[in-house]
Amino acid sequence: DLDIVVSNAPYLDAMNQFAHLITYPYGCIEQTTSSTFPLLAMGNLIEWIDSNKSTAEVDEMVVHGINRILSMQTSSGGFGYWPGSPGPDFWGTVYATHMLLTAKDKGYSIAPSALEGALSYIDDQIETSGRKKNYRRRTIPYALYVLAKGGKVKRGRILNLARDLPDWGEQQLENQFLILASLYKVGDDRMVQKFLNNKTLLKPAAMGPQQHKGTYWSAFRSDAMRLALAEEIWPGDKRWDKIATRVARYVKGKTYLSTQERNWAMLGLGRRLEGMSLEPVGPVEMTFRGQQVAAGKLPDGSPRWRIANFDGKKAQLNFSFQSKGTPYVYAKVRGYAKDYKLPDSKEGLMTVSRRYLDLTGEPMGQSITQGDLVVVEMRVTSNTSDSLENAAVVDRIPAGFEIENPRLGRGQTLAWLDPDSVWQPSYVDMRDDQIQLFGDITGTHTFYYVARAVTPGDFLAPPASAEQMYDPERIAYSPYKRVQVVGD
Repeated sequence: DLDIVVSNAPYLDAMNQFAHLITYPYGCIEQTTSSTFPLLAMGNLIEWIDSNKSTAEVDEMVVHGINRILSMQTSSGGFGYWPGSPGPDFWGTVYATHMLLTAKDKGYSIAPSALEGALSYIDDQIETSGRKKNYRRRTIPYALYVLAKGGKVKRGRILNLARDLPDWGEQQLENQFLILASLYKVGDDRMVQKFLNNKTLLKPAAMGPQQHKGTYWSAFRSDAMRLALAEEIWPGDKRWDKIATRVARYVKGKTYLSTQERNWAMLGLGRRLEGMSLEPVGPVEMTFRGQQVAAGKLPDGSPRWRIANFDGKKAQLNFSFQSKGTPYVYAKVRGYAKDYKLPDSKEGLMTVSRRYLDLTGEPMGQSITQGDLVVVEMRVTSNTSDSLENAAVVDRIPAGFEIENPRLGRGQTLAWLDPDSVWQPSYVDMRDDQIQLFGDITGTHTFYYVARAVTPGDFLAPPASAEQMYDPERIAYSPYKRVQVVGD
């Protein structure tokens, strides 16, 4: 389908990145927060971003995200990195609490005891983290801002940092902006103005090594986060025009972005659009290949056209309209490739392979008898001397299989299998059609699980994949595999 909109709103083409967030397949505390947070700023934009989603469905998605986050709260009040994690993650707790407080401001119901527990945990961690020279120390400015947003203002701590700024390395601009936002929350107008006079606060962050855990910093995340915070406090201010344009241009040109980069970009641009007082475009007529096409409307009144079964060939569009301001024409094509080609593995930093074995450990042929158990061997290798942090290894099973035992090793093994040689991921998520493994990769790791061949037929097993979640250009695939399940 070809989708066309004429609007006075800038950035709509950049907002297409949001679709990647709401379909993101993994669900740790950071990723769940990242896929929920920007929903709070989508408003009338959702029908352009995803024509199959309604405002009511967005509300349901927000509630689902909130409930999943609350399910990860530990007895300390902080949030674990994964469901069932025994201990909390400091930065993840600050991030999730920021989202929960924003959702509360938008009218969503959040249990007061859950918020109080999270804020108390953050408060305690600030007192113990300042002496540590690691990511926890670099998290303090964000933690102070979230505490202030939640009504637990630590005025003295904020002012001390504002007067004597530490060296936060590559996070300097980001953390200075968080101190500025905190000063605004405590009402210190003089210090706020002093910080705003520092023009470097809105300059592009210097490039540096992307962080795959801890605070998940990247140079672009810093730009996008500062825009989102600026729009949260001073919505629509013309001072943010340049950084908004820079963020929009960057996301339009990128296929691979981390969930952190996407969330803050969508949140910042979404808030900016939400705060704009834009009149709908006046009457518009459009012809497609010489034929006039009737227009529908987005919720904000912008005219919209959808050309069903678009053939993808060159087509001329002609518009006749009257409008105040400078209207933008946006067009996008939705569909599926007739011949799907497996994407190339990126950078060669890792490899992933998959084998189907019988219960004796011998490789199985292409033909498997219905009812047979299949031991699936997953092997992932880091081709670098450094640990590949926060990796996700995913195996999608053929349609004729069902996962029977998601985790062989440690107490559940086969005679030929050495339990000490089996990788123990940080977290395993079993779904109907796939198994997901998460952890750091150093050297070669091997994992086994058991599936059963249940449905006769010829099937194509999708490739297994391995990727570094916070640097998604680092990804590898195994080949497709054809499987025939033969009836008894």
